[in-house]
Amino acid sequence: MAWAAPVLVAAAVVAGVVLTTAFASGASPTLPSRTAAQLIAAVLRSDATTLSGEVQETANLGVPSLPGDQSGASLSWQTFITGTHSARVWVGGPDKQRVALLGELSEADVVRNGADVWTYTSDTNTVTHSTLPNDKNNRPGGETPSASDVTPAAVAARVLKAVGPSTAVTVDPSTMVANRAAYTLAISPRDANSTVRKVTIAIDAKKYVPLQVQVFGSSSTPAFQTGFTSISFGKPSASTFTFHTPAGATVSNDPFGTTSQPGDRPRGSHSDKSTTESGPAGTSGNSSAAPGGAQPKVLGQDWTSVVEVPAGSQGLGSALGGSTLNELTTPVGNSGARLLHTALLNAVILADGRTFIGAVQPALLEHIAATTPN
Repeated sequence: MAWAAPVLVAAAVVAGVVLTTAFASGASPTLPSRTAAQLIAAVLRSDATTLSGEVQETANLGVPSLPGDQSGASLSWQTFITGTHSARVWVGGPDKQRVALLGELSEADVVRNGADVWTYTSDTNTVTHSTLPNDKNNRPGGETPSASDVTPAAVAARVLKAVGPSTAVTVDPSTMVANRAAYTLAISPRDANSTVRKVTIAIDAKKYVPLQVQVFGSSSTPAFQTGFTSISFGKPSASTFTFHTPAGATVSNDPFGTTSQPGDRPRGSHSDKSTTESGPAGTSGNSSAAPGGAQPKVLGQDWTSVVEVPAGSQGLGSALGGSTLNELTTPVGNSGARLLHTALLNAVILADGRTFIGAVQPALLEHIAATTPN
């Protein structure tokens, strides 16, 4: 599926970087005692495979908004590293997901129905369609994230994969999220190279589904958080995952940039008046364009993994522009590379246009960027 901003950050979650979340009340409900091991086991064996609800994502990295209209619904990565954003989420099982990012006057959607992945952006009336290979290991970039990776459950699952000798796990006081009582699992890396201080996961006390994830850097407030503001565990209608191409939309069968003409219809679609009436859609068809169809990839593992973003129109250097890039970044030696330092994430932009992003100390990130061949 197309690599969009939240998917890129979700890939970085392997490093302990997590997308953002909802509001919890100050109340601490009384719940039966559970150990950290019991909570992790309960999450992994939860049979709650269907749900729908509203998710709120917030990034508080201490950097100004990047160029782009923050009021619109765009899945470009610039949107998700500043401010607060809302989305509707539907999960109908492991191969049926829909995410709709909501702007003030626009919407961007990602829909997965079996092997088919559709994307749509209302601002540009652009559609893409791709088919996932049967073997996910043969997908470009290895384990390509799916639309559901922006949900707290998917984010939490990636964080839990990092649990091991390099990680300390404890149970914090219980909380309330989306009007549901929840346990709080606290996960902290033992690796000094990580900029993550702690990740907290609010786990539904009945369904054992992650409701909220918060990532803390050096500050007492979350640098990233993502979670439900409302949730239902009923099964969404099958029609929710049926995609209908809006009339006049520009359609591409290549989520990485090759665009066909308005009116062209990819396999399995047909025209309809609006996505609101007809069902889901997804991200901009050209949000991840890079030379040769190159895609972001994850380097390393656990808390010190890094995402390498190829050079292209959506690279960090291109997004910031020359003057803004110089204002927000500092030079890395005499290499021509620039360092963007935030409360949690760091990024190194190389002279060749590649960007390396991770929740790791600048020295380690600079070393990885300098030693990774183009």
